[in-house]
Amino acid sequence: TRLSETMDFLSRLMGAAFDGGRTDPSATAKPEAPTRMLSDSTASLTASMERRESLSKFEGLQVDTLPSLSFDEEPIGDNEAQEPKSLLPQKKVHSADGMSSSRQKSCTPLPSSSKNRPVPLLNLQRCATMSEFDRCPASPLLGAHSFTKIKVLGVGSFGKVVLCQKKGSDSLYAMKIVKESKLTTRMRQRIKMERNVMALHRHPFIVKLHHAFRAAGRLHFVMDYCPGGDLYYHLHPSRSSRRGAAGMAKFVAAQLCLALGHLHEHGVVYRDLKPENVLFDANGYIKLADFGLTKGGVFGPLAGARSVCGSLHYMAPEVLTLGERGPQAEYGTAVDWWGLGVLLYEMFWGLPPWYTDDQAELVRRVKEQPLRLPPALPAPAAAFLSGLLEKDPARRLGSAPCPRDAARALRRHAYFHRVEFDRLLRREYAPTFRPPPDGAVEVGE
Repeated sequence: TRLSETMDFLSRLMGAAFDGGRTDPSATAKPEAPTRMLSDSTASLTASMERRESLSKFEGLQVDTLPSLSFDEEPIGDNEAQEPKSLLPQKKVHSADGMSSSRQKSCTPLPSSSKNRPVPLLNLQRCATMSEFDRCPASPLLGAHSFTKIKVLGVGSFGKVVLCQKKGSDSLYAMKIVKESKLTTRMRQRIKMERNVMALHRHPFIVKLHHAFRAAGRLHFVMDYCPGGDLYYHLHPSRSSRRGAAGMAKFVAAQLCLALGHLHEHGVVYRDLKPENVLFDANGYIKLADFGLTKGGVFGPLAGARSVCGSLHYMAPEVLTLGERGPQAEYGTAVDWWGLGVLLYEMFWGLPPWYTDDQAELVRRVKEQPLRLPPALPAPAAAFLSGLLEKDPARRLGSAPCPRDAARALRRHAYFHRVEFDRLLRREYAPTFRPPPDGAVEVGE
């Protein structure tokens, strides 16, 4: 039922229909399940793009039209009295993650192993979401010629990110351009995963993929433009945005709880939470970015993934000890809550816990040394950090067998006792800072 609701929602969102009677002459495999194909008709494709653009413009209420609400002075409310309200227009009532609002809120515990579980979103490879890089040429209606490049935002080993404007509109986007010739098979798989996550997951705190196409031997991703820079930039003591570090830390952590909870509920573990991957939009809200290390089919906190990957200072103990625990050792979504704990610690004090430049010493400290928190830290914040940085993933905060129950446990924690998450999801809080209107914050590689 959940898969059916998801496919129905995607059908309405992307402007295409699931039709089991259609066939794709370019596809080598014919799936038995109903398949959603992009129409070959130019008129149908144009109408579909217009519907997607009309939905993509609805990003919740703009902050400058709202009263100035202090994030740390909101009255205590019943945060769990109802599910977060829809971000879509009222005529199409859905919950925040795109499911029907009438579905049950309870969730039965999931099995510890999820090898045979279906992946409701990310393995729908028969569903052509944007442009299928493997078999579809770039659309004649949309390509590199459809955008005007303004400036380079960042340069990496395999490509670059440029600020661009769509011709005929005032919309600004960040276009990620990747050289296809430099991609290995493994890197190509990660790029596909990143594309799928951004294309299929519509959430206010996750970077949205608007278009994807191939042109001139390069893969192009047209994504949300976040002029506020990344969290790493704002962690420097000289930044004015850091003056309210405590309020900013809670503001960012609350949004990350919602974004990670959304991914976990759909069987996706993020695995790369760090300041560089938390971006700020023009209104000062966050956008989680860079999904190259995500993995689908992970429905529990303790099992489902086996690869050692991530950034070393933010990797959970169960990932660092994966080789020591045997060839069958696994980990699950609990690693993302550990990463949130490390990120929150860094927002408070400027460096991750157990920090050292020696990698071997860092691994030893994470595995052996206890967490030390300053006594001046308020009790709710100390308890929240201690729960997230629990080295035993089975006892870690957010390790409930059901992802929805796990995210709910974090939202109900005393650290967030003044935060109304339904209002946060609707972007009704005044951010702790707003990027300067006269120009974007420059970021590095």
